[in-house]
Amino acid sequence: PEYLPLDTFNDINCIRKEIRQKLNAVGLAIGVFDQNYSKINLVCKDGTVIKHLKGINELRITDKKSILNSKNWGFIPVDKYIAYMHRQTGLDIRNHIKELSQYYGRYPLFCLNKLIGVIFIDYGNTKPNMNDTISWFPEVCSQLAILIENKILTNSIKLRLHKNKEFTNELEYFINIAVDLTATGEI
Repeated sequence: PEYLPLDTFNDINCIRKEIRQKLNAVGLAIGVFDQNYSKINLVCKDGTVIKHLKGINELRITDKKSILNSKNWGFIPVDKYIAYMHRQTGLDIRNHIKELSQYYGRYPLFCLNKLIGVIFIDYGNTKPNMNDTISWFPEVCSQLAILIENKILTNSIKLRLHKNKEFTNELEYFINIAVDLTATGEI
Protein backbone atom coordinates (compact mmCIF):
# COMPACT_ATOMS: atom_id res chain seq x y z
CA PRO A 1 0.00 0.00 0.00
CA GLU A 2 1.14 3.52 -0.73
CA TYR A 3 0.22 4.80 2.72
CA LEU A 4 -1.15 3.40 5.93
CA PRO A 5 -2.68 5.70 8.56
CA LEU A 6 -0.41 6.32 11.53
CA ASP A 7 -2.89 4.69 13.92
CA THR A 8 -2.34 1.45 11.99
CA PHE A 9 1.01 1.25 13.79
CA ASN A 10 -0.24 1.59 17.39
CA ASP A 11 1.71 -1.54 18.44
CA ILE A 12 4.95 0.12 17.37
CA ASN A 13 4.03 3.44 18.97
CA CYS A 14 3.47 1.61 22.27
CA ILE A 15 7.05 0.29 22.37
CA ARG A 16 8.94 3.27 20.92
CA LYS A 17 9.86 4.80 24.30
CA GLU A 18 11.12 1.46 25.57
CA ILE A 19 13.37 1.09 22.50
CA ARG A 20 14.65 4.65 22.85
CA GLN A 21 15.43 4.19 26.56
CA LYS A 22 17.20 0.88 26.01
CA LEU A 23 19.37 2.57 23.35
CA ASN A 24 20.10 5.51 25.67
CA ALA A 25 18.88 7.71 22.84
CA VAL A 26 17.13 11.06 23.06
CA GLY A 27 14.91 10.47 20.03
CA LEU A 28 13.93 8.05 17.31
CA ALA A 29 11.78 7.79 14.22
CA ILE A 30 10.57 4.69 12.43
CA GLY A 31 9.84 4.95 8.73
CA VAL A 32 8.22 2.57 6.25
CA PHE A 33 9.21 2.58 2.57
CA ASP A 34 6.58 2.76 -0.12
CA GLN A 35 6.61 -0.01 -2.74
CA ASN A 36 8.90 1.90 -5.13
CA TYR A 37 11.38 3.10 -2.47
CA SER A 38 10.52 6.66 -3.51
CA LYS A 39 9.49 7.83 -0.05
CA ILE A 40 9.59 6.92 3.61
CA ASN A 41 6.39 7.33 5.64
CA LEU A 42 7.33 8.21 9.22
CA VAL A 43 4.97 6.04 11.26
CA CYS A 44 6.51 6.73 14.66
CA LYS A 45 8.43 9.62 16.24
CA ASP A 46 9.64 9.89 19.79
CA GLY A 47 11.72 12.23 21.93
CA THR A 48 13.67 14.97 20.18
CA VAL A 49 12.61 13.72 16.75
CA ILE A 50 9.04 14.86 17.42
CA LYS A 51 10.09 18.51 17.44
CA HIS A 52 12.94 18.06 14.93
CA LEU A 53 10.60 16.69 12.27
CA LYS A 54 7.42 18.46 13.34
CA GLY A 55 4.95 18.51 10.48
CA ILE A 56 7.06 16.13 8.37
CA ASN A 57 5.39 12.74 7.97
CA GLU A 58 7.20 11.54 4.89
CA LEU A 59 10.64 11.85 3.38
CA ARG A 60 11.11 11.78 -0.39
CA ILE A 61 13.92 9.51 -1.57
CA THR A 62 16.14 10.90 -4.31
CA ASP A 63 18.94 8.31 -4.33
CA LYS A 64 17.31 4.86 -4.39
CA LYS A 65 20.52 2.92 -5.06
CA SER A 66 22.29 4.01 -1.89
CA ILE A 67 19.24 3.13 0.23
CA LEU A 68 20.07 -0.54 -0.31
CA ASN A 69 23.81 -0.06 0.25
CA SER A 70 24.76 -1.59 3.59
CA LYS A 71 27.60 0.93 4.00
CA ASN A 72 24.96 3.60 4.62
CA TRP A 73 23.57 1.89 7.74
CA GLY A 74 24.68 2.30 11.33
CA PHE A 75 26.10 4.94 13.61
CA ILE A 76 27.12 8.27 12.04
CA PRO A 77 28.31 11.68 13.24
CA VAL A 78 26.09 14.69 12.64
CA ASP A 79 27.87 16.08 9.56
CA LYS A 80 27.54 12.76 7.71
CA TYR A 81 23.92 12.45 8.86
CA ILE A 82 23.06 15.88 7.44
CA ALA A 83 24.76 15.03 4.14
CA TYR A 84 23.04 11.62 4.01
CA MET A 85 19.57 13.06 4.68
CA HIS A 86 20.10 15.79 2.10
CA ARG A 87 21.34 13.31 -0.51
CA GLN A 88 18.54 10.82 0.17
CA THR A 89 15.62 13.16 0.59
CA GLY A 90 16.62 16.56 -0.71
CA LEU A 91 15.75 17.84 2.78
CA ASP A 92 18.22 20.09 4.57
CA ILE A 93 17.46 19.03 8.12
CA ARG A 94 19.42 21.96 9.51
CA ASN A 95 16.35 24.03 8.61
CA HIS A 96 14.18 21.78 10.79
CA ILE A 97 16.45 20.96 13.70
CA LYS A 98 17.27 23.87 15.96
CA GLU A 99 19.58 21.97 18.29
CA LEU A 100 21.52 19.38 16.33
CA SER A 101 22.83 16.43 18.28
CA GLN A 102 26.31 15.13 17.62
CA TYR A 103 25.48 11.46 17.00
CA TYR A 104 22.86 9.75 14.88
CA GLY A 105 22.18 6.29 13.60
CA ARG A 106 20.08 4.73 10.89
CA TYR A 107 19.34 1.03 10.78
CA PRO A 108 17.43 -1.13 8.29
CA LEU A 109 14.24 -3.00 9.03
CA PHE A 110 14.31 -6.23 7.00
CA CYS A 111 11.56 -8.82 6.89
CA LEU A 112 12.46 -12.00 4.98
CA ASN A 113 15.34 -10.21 3.23
CA LYS A 114 13.02 -7.43 2.06
CA LEU A 115 13.86 -3.90 3.19
CA ILE A 116 10.59 -2.47 4.48
CA GLY A 117 11.68 0.35 6.73
CA VAL A 118 14.33 2.23 8.60
CA ILE A 119 14.82 3.40 12.16
CA PHE A 120 16.53 6.76 12.70
CA ILE A 121 18.07 7.29 16.13
CA ASP A 122 19.17 10.55 17.76
CA TYR A 123 21.82 9.67 20.36
CA GLY A 124 22.20 13.26 21.52
CA ASN A 125 25.69 14.48 22.35
CA THR A 126 26.90 11.26 23.97
CA LYS A 127 28.64 8.82 21.69
CA PRO A 128 26.75 5.52 21.91
CA ASN A 129 28.39 2.33 23.12
CA MET A 130 27.71 0.19 20.08
CA ASN A 131 29.15 -2.94 21.74
CA ASP A 132 26.19 -3.03 24.12
CA THR A 133 23.72 -2.47 21.29
CA ILE A 134 25.05 -4.90 18.70
CA SER A 135 24.00 -7.99 20.65
CA TRP A 136 20.28 -7.26 20.86
CA PHE A 137 19.42 -4.43 18.45
CA PRO A 138 19.36 -6.47 15.20
CA GLU A 139 16.74 -8.71 16.77
CA VAL A 140 14.65 -5.66 17.75
CA CYS A 141 14.91 -4.36 14.17
CA SER A 142 13.84 -7.76 12.84
CA GLN A 143 10.84 -7.88 15.19
CA LEU A 144 9.82 -4.32 14.25
CA ALA A 145 10.04 -5.28 10.57
CA ILE A 146 7.81 -8.29 11.18
CA LEU A 147 5.27 -6.12 13.03
CA ILE A 148 5.23 -3.59 10.20
CA GLU A 149 4.97 -6.23 7.47
CA ASN A 150 2.14 -7.90 9.42
CA LYS A 151 0.27 -4.58 9.61
CA ILE A 152 0.76 -3.97 5.89
CA LEU A 153 -0.45 -7.47 4.96
CA THR A 154 -3.41 -7.26 7.36
CA ASN A 155 -4.44 -3.94 5.85
CA SER A 156 -4.12 -5.36 2.34
CA ILE A 157 -6.29 -8.36 3.22
CA LYS A 158 -8.91 -6.12 4.85
CA LEU A 159 -9.02 -3.98 1.71
CA ARG A 160 -9.46 -7.04 -0.53
CA LEU A 161 -12.19 -8.44 1.70
CA HIS A 162 -14.00 -5.10 1.60
CA LYS A 163 -13.79 -5.01 -2.21
CA ASN A 164 -15.03 -8.61 -2.41
CA LYS A 165 -17.97 -7.72 -0.15
CA GLU A 166 -18.84 -4.74 -2.35
CA PHE A 167 -18.63 -6.91 -5.47
CA THR A 168 -20.81 -9.60 -3.85
CA ASN A 169 -23.41 -6.97 -2.90
CA GLU A 170 -23.47 -5.60 -6.46
CA LEU A 171 -23.77 -9.12 -7.89
CA GLU A 172 -26.58 -9.94 -5.48
CA TYR A 173 -28.40 -6.75 -6.53
CA PHE A 174 -27.98 -7.67 -10.22
CA ILE A 175 -29.28 -11.21 -9.59
CA ASN A 176 -32.32 -9.85 -7.72
CA ILE A 177 -33.13 -7.51 -10.62
CA ALA A 178 -32.72 -10.38 -13.12
CA VAL A 179 -35.03 -12.60 -11.04
CA ASP A 180 -37.62 -9.80 -10.79
CA LEU A 181 -37.49 -9.15 -14.53
CA THR A 182 -37.74 -12.86 -15.28
CA ALA A 183 -40.75 -13.18 -12.99
CA THR A 184 -42.54 -10.35 -14.72
CA GLY A 185 -41.68 -11.81 -18.13
CA GLU A 186 -39.82 -8.74 -19.32
CA ILE A 187 -36.67 -10.63 -20.30
